[in-house]
Amino acid sequence: MSSERETRHITVLIVPDGAGRSYSLRIPTWLLKSLALVLSSGLVALAAFSETYGELARRAERLTAVEAANARLAADFAQVETQLSLVRARLDELARLDATLRSEVSLPPPTPQSAAPQAGSSAKLPRTPSMASSAPRTPRLPVAVAGLFPVAALAGLPAVSMGASSETTTTLGGLLPAEAGDRALAEATALAGEAALRLTSLTEVRETVEARIVEAEHYPDAWPVLGRVTSRFGERHSPFDWGIESHEGIDIAAPYGTAIHAAAAGVVIEAGWVAGFGRAVKIDHGNGLVTLYGHQSRVRVHVGETVRKGEVIGYIGTSGLSTGPHLHFGVYRNGVAVDPLRYLLSDRFDYLRR
Repeated sequence: MSSERETRHITVLIVPDGAGRSYSLRIPTWLLKSLALVLSSGLVALAAFSETYGELARRAERLTAVEAANARLAADFAQVETQLSLVRARLDELARLDATLRSEVSLPPPTPQSAAPQAGSSAKLPRTPSMASSAPRTPRLPVAVAGLFPVAALAGLPAVSMGASSETTTTLGGLLPAEAGDRALAEATALAGEAALRLTSLTEVRETVEARIVEAEHYPDAWPVLGRVTSRFGERHSPFDWGIESHEGIDIAAPYGTAIHAAAAGVVIEAGWVAGFGRAVKIDHGNGLVTLYGHQSRVRVHVGETVRKGEVIGYIGTSGLSTGPHLHFGVYRNGVAVDPLRYLLSDRFDYLRR
């Protein structure tokens, strides 16, 4: 019986210093076990708390860094939005310029399919002198209109699909970084597609204008001499009393020795005496167009020479069948005489002069 009680209790003998009375303290073993369990549980709880606290501190630090990064992203997206707004405004300007230029040169509105530059759009010029020549040759003209259109700055933009999102008016403020990034990317893609279309369209306009400039240079609409038209194209009474005759040109009166200018650029195919017209010059302008300048006092050019529009080719005289100083000016299309006033009074290339 005493042995069982000894296993359930622990006796602690307390002996004070000196000669005082001794004490014995009996502590139940279940109490010690309970204290040990509580202590170990507390240590485990303390360790778990310390780990949790450390993790929370690290998370707080990361959250602070994320918030700072988000603030920087918000500032960056604000700058992106500003830049995209500037790009939108510039593309609107280019769209208006494109529409104006296309209206001037009578081109239809651009589409992703039709805005591609067309090959072989350059003007046709004569290779060999001929009254009805329309064979092409390389133009010898100082045509330089590449700087007329502000499209070079767009050349570096990516040519993306025109199926990109066209929703470009929503601001980026208030969106989450991922949402703002997606929206900015979609808008940038749409703007790049619009820029690619506008670049192609303006390139087509530029090439069309370049071709029209070449065509206008070879179109006989410049008056060869300033003066009064004394006889028009068509049937008339002969000034030599030969009855009714067909007049294949117009007569322009001017003082003797007045300079005569080429009505268009081309190649001289005749320069000298021509029956009925005296000293005369014929110029082939390509596309079947030839002009004749008759009754000159002196011819200044020779066969095979290339002349520019407005270049002096001779001087007013009375050579040939003439009743006084004047220029007989004729225009032939594919070998058939046509009224020169159809060309001299034409406003076909008026927009180029403006």
